[in-house]
Amino acid sequence: QEGVLAGYQMTNDYKANYFTASVTAVNTDIIQNAGVVIAQYLHRVSKNLDLGTELIFQYGRNVPNNRMAFYSIGWRYFGKDWQLSGALNPLGSL
Repeated sequence: QEGVLAGYQMTNDYKANYFTASVTAVNTDIIQNAGVVIAQYLHRVSKNLDLGTELIFQYGRNVPNNRMAFYSIGWRYFGKDWQLSGALNPLGSL
């Protein structure tokens, strides 16, 4: 694809002592009114455990009903040199 923009994304993160919040826009096209927006939030609940949520919102003409959203809950368990994370949503495990 020479000379063609295939896709892009923009992310803004805010990290505090006990939580992290993030918003990502993927292939957002204001002229065609299409794109994907992802919002994430993780909160520290113990020394090594974070719990959080994620919302994925997709919109555009090629999307059923012109828009759809997916909601999931997530976790991250971590140590000094490692981490283990996962997410669950109504459609199944990710």
